[in-house]
Amino acid sequence: ASANGNSISNNTIGTNSLNGISIVAGLGNNVLSYNKISANKGDGVSIATGTGNNTLSNDSISGNIGNGVSIAAGTGNNILSYNKISGNNINGIILTGANGNSISNNVIGSNSINGISIGTGAGNNTLSHNTISGNSGDGVSFSAGTGNNNFSYNTISGSNGNGISFAAGAGNNTLSNNNISGNTGNGILLTNANANSILNNTIGSNTLNGILIDSSAGIITSNNIMGNHGVGIIFYYTTGNQTINNTVGTNTLGGISLLNCNETIQGNSIIGNLGYGISLNASNNNLSGNIISGNSSHGIIINGSNNTITHDSVFNNGTSGTGEGVYVQSGKSNSILYNSIYNNSPLGIQLLVPANDSQVYPTINLFYTWQDSTALPTIRGGTAIQGVLKSIPSGELL
Repeated sequence: ASANGNSISNNTIGTNSLNGISIVAGLGNNVLSYNKISANKGDGVSIATGTGNNTLSNDSISGNIGNGVSIAAGTGNNILSYNKISGNNINGIILTGANGNSISNNVIGSNSINGISIGTGAGNNTLSHNTISGNSGDGVSFSAGTGNNNFSYNTISGSNGNGISFAAGAGNNTLSNNNISGNTGNGILLTNANANSILNNTIGSNTLNGILIDSSAGIITSNNIMGNHGVGIIFYYTTGNQTINNTVGTNTLGGISLLNCNETIQGNSIIGNLGYGISLNASNNNLSGNIISGNSSHGIIINGSNNTITHDSVFNNGTSGTGEGVYVQSGKSNSILYNSIYNNSPLGIQLLVPANDSQVYPTINLFYTWQDSTALPTIRGGTAIQGVLKSIPSGELL
């Protein structure tokens, strides 16, 4: 006979030589509630392949030698809610190839590796309203081959690694409305992970960067990325991200940095960073419609070619006393068009030699005297106009 539909509640389960509770293959529809499950030599709770529709609620799962809760491949429709999962020697929760599970309103902290590990093949899981703090690894780790998971309204803080990390091959996951702060690594790290969406998150006070995107492409929209100790967003060897309508401010090193990228940065507010606003160590990028203001150093730094800066508002940069609106340090054929650039300290645009050195600049003969109406200056690459202008002192010329 199968053991389905059991209720296990209000028990103290500890110091067992394997798992505290094991739900084995073929069993389902069990309810575990108000149990204290601790100090077992395996996992606190293990849900094996082929089970489903189990509910864990209001349990305390701590100090187990394995994971707090392990959900194996081929399991689905399990619900974990209002549990406290802490101090376990591996992960707080691990899903390995598990699909369609709901994890909500749990407190997951001080586990020796990750708070939640979403393992290879896990998909279509919903994780919401969890508090994930103080874990020794990452707050949440998405492994290769994970996809279509929805992670929303969670608080991830105090991790000794990254707040959230995506490994190579993790794709089509959505992070929305999370608070990711105070982690020792990056707020969010993506490495060769494509088609993930990062929407409406608050990402702040992380020891490294707010978001580090390495060789990945996805959607980064409407996030508030503030007060990180590195850079707000770093793009590293990337192409084709949609970076739109983010607020990036008060980050220690700078707002947005692009290194060897081909990106469009559009409609963002990059305000009050303690270094630069945007740094382009890259070519063939497009900045458009951004507000870049109040940054301590330069508004935009360019070390690259064929970048287009258009319809941006670049003002009040250089609050430390030195910082141009647009500082072209090196490169050629950059286009700076239709922007509003004003009140920067000291210059609006500065081109350093040999920046944009493919352009021919005018040279005026120093021996030319304007009183001589027949003389012409020597001008390279421009137009000389000869004539006499008659006016009265202090008059207005129209």
